[in-house]
Amino acid sequence: MQQKLLRIAEIIAKARIHPAPISKDESVEFESAINAEVVEIVNDQIAFTTPELLTDWLARYCASNIAGVWHDFTQTAQNLQQVSYLFHTLGLPKHAVSQLFLSLENDFGKNVLSRLSESALIRVGAQEPNIALNAIYFPFCEALPALNYSPTNLADQLGPVLTATESYFPAGKLHRAIEELAKQSQQKAESLLKAFLRRPERRTAELAANVLKVVWSFDPNRAHQKALQLTKAKIAALQRIGTIALAWFRYEHPSNEEELTGTINCLEGLCENSHKDVLPVIARAFGTLIQSLPDGNHRGCVIEGFLHLSSHENPDIQFAVASCLVHLANDSADADWFWETLDNLSGVPTRHKDTLHNLDLATYGLVENHHERITRYLQNVVTGKSHGIAEEKGRLPDLYENTVIRLIEKQQPALESTITRWFASKDIRLHQAAADIVGRFIQYMRHQPENTIRLNKAELNTLEEQDVHRVICALTGHLEDFKALAVLLISVLSRNPLGERTHNLIVEALEQVVFYNVPSIGSDLRILAMDVNTSEIVRQVIEESLARSEAYYIARKDRPRLKELLPPDSRVHRYDAAQKQPLRSLQDKIFSESGLLSVIPVTQVKYGKSSFSAEHGDITSPVPMESFTTEIDWPRELIIDPLGWTIKRMNWKHMALHGLPAESTMDSVNN
Repeated sequence: MQQKLLRIAEIIAKARIHPAPISKDESVEFESAINAEVVEIVNDQIAFTTPELLTDWLARYCASNIAGVWHDFTQTAQNLQQVSYLFHTLGLPKHAVSQLFLSLENDFGKNVLSRLSESALIRVGAQEPNIALNAIYFPFCEALPALNYSPTNLADQLGPVLTATESYFPAGKLHRAIEELAKQSQQKAESLLKAFLRRPERRTAELAANVLKVVWSFDPNRAHQKALQLTKAKIAALQRIGTIALAWFRYEHPSNEEELTGTINCLEGLCENSHKDVLPVIARAFGTLIQSLPDGNHRGCVIEGFLHLSSHENPDIQFAVASCLVHLANDSADADWFWETLDNLSGVPTRHKDTLHNLDLATYGLVENHHERITRYLQNVVTGKSHGIAEEKGRLPDLYENTVIRLIEKQQPALESTITRWFASKDIRLHQAAADIVGRFIQYMRHQPENTIRLNKAELNTLEEQDVHRVICALTGHLEDFKALAVLLISVLSRNPLGERTHNLIVEALEQVVFYNVPSIGSDLRILAMDVNTSEIVRQVIEESLARSEAYYIARKDRPRLKELLPPDSRVHRYDAAQKQPLRSLQDKIFSESGLLSVIPVTQVKYGKSSFSAEHGDITSPVPMESFTTEIDWPRELIIDPLGWTIKRMNWKHMALHGLPAESTMDSVNN
């Protein structure tokens, strides 16, 4: 009978449906199972009579297949993945995986825990993804509460698994599985607690915190006393376990008031006397308690401790605080302490690789409702650290990419107001940060060229004349996109009143920097000057700067050309080929290393007198080939005189910091 039931499970597994089609000749051999009311055949389809029977026998059949390839890690993993897909397709309950593993253990003597530990060791040693580990790890976590492993066995073999899955997003699945296992009884929880606390590996030992969280549900006083006892241990790893558990306990019931007071007193004492490796855990504990505790005196003490740790220069503490802020942002964004914590982090160098990422996530979602505080915080990020933004080895839009993009998308007026203030400041770090934001705006809006960024008129009207000069000089010295520079310089003209020297400074910046480097921008501004909606002052500045620029080009055209200085065509051709060679080499490398691109057919197209194309499978009629030319505007000074251009930009930056020279024109500076 057992072999027949396995055969029925095989039919269903191969068909991937239940009931599964069966021929009349095949149905004869299952009469005994039908008589035993284990299976039924209706309309040439065979099915188990109950979902429980389907789950049980399908798990046994799949277990027999996996046991047959158990010696091969890769094949075992592939079979497990196929089984998971099969169970999902048939809509089997989650405990089907548990029954599969139980069958492997009991019917075939295969130790799933040992295989998981072996796969994890391979993953740790190879430092690369391991399909066998992934295929076993996730179903194992679901099945663990139903598997009959001793606490000692688990503690001995889970160390490599915890190490290998540390970077997984759902790495907590194993921790949650341990909690579910501990919930089976207080005795089971106590046994697990003892087994994990005996382990020397930190990750395995910290599973004891998950178990203590369960012990609290059985006996709060017992769990609390054990956690307090661990925080007083001389070993930092035990202190960490006790601290984690204290933060996880639920203190909402009035009867737990005494335990809550003891927890806060303990954490405050640990802040002053504990090992440096414990401080990040204390920071996370404070963050967890802020989330779980209602408003009241106790919460105020917790917030005070959290704030104290947020100004610490330990990178691990900063990372812990920043991680907590991501979860606290939505509920605590209206509280002053939240922004004070952010400011504390902006005042010390952040050296942990993921701290800035978490801070970006914490501020990203607050842009729409708290844009003023966000821009103030970003200013503190630029200026508040020991060496400013340079300490972070990156530009502001790269370090806070999501936040800056959200400001561009949702709060462009606030962003324009911010960069106006930053360009008007006397801090070159703010000048560079504002220029970087403009660059990111242009990059992000490249598909919407009509959406441009300008300076804020209201902010400009609040500035002194010399501050407006600083804005113009900072723009000219820092911006790398000449079209954006032209738009921002024109936007300065919205200020009221506008002094004569400001007027002349904009004309000179347009003529000597924008039009000299990219003459084609002059055509766009000429169209703007002809628009009836353009103000008189804007038209006047554009026409004056264009007139100066055109006078220069006319004078230059009249000068003789020395043919001796022109390179021969052969040299031009070799230079062009050398410039394109790195790109060709990169393309060849991409095609050779890409599995997808290597199978795509490539058709060599030869030059001819006509061309055609294929559209939706139809070939168009041949049309005569036409010649065309294209031109790229390379900044002229970068080609003609790169050193002189660098010095000129330095002069503009110098004037942004120290003011304009005494003379009324910029000719002496730019020449």
